[in-house]
Amino acid sequence: MNASNAAGTAAGTAGASPQDGADVGVIGPAVMGRNLMLNMADHGYHVIACNRTVEKMTGFVDGLPEGTSISGAETVEALVEGLSRPRKIMLMVQAGGAVDAVIAQLVPLLDAGDVIIDGGNSKFTDSQRRADALAEGGLLYAGTGVSGGEEGARHGPSPMPGGHIAAWPLIREMFQAIAAKTAAGEPCCDWFANRVHAAQDGWRRTLAAGVTHGQPGVQHRLRRLIRDA
Repeated sequence: MNASNAAGTAAGTAGASPQDGADVGVIGPAVMGRNLMLNMADHGYHVIACNRTVEKMTGFVDGLPEGTSISGAETVEALVEGLSRPRKIMLMVQAGGAVDAVIAQLVPLLDAGDVIIDGGNSKFTDSQRRADALAEGGLLYAGTGVSGGEEGARHGPSPMPGGHIAAWPLIREMFQAIAAKTAAGEPCCDWFANRVHAAQDGWRRTLAAGVTHGQPGVQHRLRRLIRDA
């Protein structure tokens, strides 16, 4: 697929009906974001890539083999219009102000029940603040640490979502599909904490960060222990 096709795909996707739209949008196709998108595509999900620097998005889409279920959107408006509802948008941008800036762009374009997934390992107090603010407009927030590094993102990470519990049924199938699996085939991904337990969630994420490069099975058992603590 060449760059011109990437732009054309974005335009075509933007006119899709809610039933025909893409499954998820990912903003920030750096290495982690790219690998997650490829993982999602491998598992049958249609992904729309978007980036503030359009050339980075088209450069990524340009190098994809024909038939890969990843298309590009040159603007956040095209990204939002191209997604099936309720929309699910994952932010793979640097933690901090960049996350807030992207959320500010998205909020006026989204509807109640849409999900914003923050995959940037944000500080728990920031996640707490964002969850509260988004809830006022009926939007769902899932702060999601992604353990496993670049290789894990590509072939099986250990996602750690927490936030608004209503988001979990909307993202569980996808996250558990792309996650690493234990020897018994159990996905290394489960819901971590609701908004009211965000402070505990921050502690859990800090602990999990210490085993980012550990075996997924060990992470999975650890997560169960601290979830039930």
